[in-house]
Amino acid sequence: MIDCTKTLMLFTVIICSAACSTMRLQIAIPEKFREQAQMLPIKVAGVGQTRKPVKFGKFTTSRIKRGWNFKTGSSDRNTTVTSEERLLRAFNIQKTAMTTSQKHRFQFTIRDGNRIAQVYALEREVREGTQISRNSRWLSDIYQDKNMQYSFSAFIIPQALNQQEPWNFVMYSSFDWTQRKNLFEVNDIKEGGMLTRGSDTVIIKTVKINKTVSPKGIEHSLPFALPMAYEMRVENNVCAIIDPMGRILWLYRELDEDMKLAVAAVTSALLTRRIQNKLG
Repeated sequence: MIDCTKTLMLFTVIICSAACSTMRLQIAIPEKFREQAQMLPIKVAGVGQTRKPVKFGKFTTSRIKRGWNFKTGSSDRNTTVTSEERLLRAFNIQKTAMTTSQKHRFQFTIRDGNRIAQVYALEREVREGTQISRNSRWLSDIYQDKNMQYSFSAFIIPQALNQQEPWNFVMYSSFDWTQRKNLFEVNDIKEGGMLTRGSDTVIIKTVKINKTVSPKGIEHSLPFALPMAYEMRVENNVCAIIDPMGRILWLYRELDEDMKLAVAAVTSALLTRRIQNKLG
């Protein structure tokens, strides 16, 4: 069965890979922030499936403990049959509305040498789409996404004697595939999140990228902008940029150490989630 969404993403990866041979590309970082931030290359294997620790700079996680991963699906029964469906059936083509639901949870600890925190994460996704089945040995089934709702949350508990408050992280994304203007339209994807603890709040948003940089500093332009990075802000100031493609965390040097650990925990969770992953 062909998933059109995954096919599009695969095509995008091929374009990006061809732009710079086999070298890992990085997103272009504004010079002003680059001067004020630490560049932390992230070591992570088997993204989305790994149980191995994640390491970057002074931060390291424990092995990822995977919990349950449930996925269910069902066909949505039509009470009426349209003229289009009658025509498709005449050519042995069956069009079925489908709904799939998936949940996945995992946990790990993260430390920076002095501090340590426990992280509990949960993913939820619901997709609605259409499956077109053709009674032919030469033609595969086609699955087309119509819309998707996805939520990702994590509870970050500092392990300290002074009983610090836990951090709460939540991210939500959705799209309505039927509203796209063309095959490569991604403007309808909505994604954002928040990391909070008491009065401390970090806003997280997806950043669309149309330029990448090779490890040798050579810039490459993409044929269209894609949501390929995460920007984290405290009030109006950028405090971190997560580059999943280049596997780099850019972390503002003057950020509070407790918040640095929380940002590192979010980065690790985003890179090791299973249902949705920009590297998976």
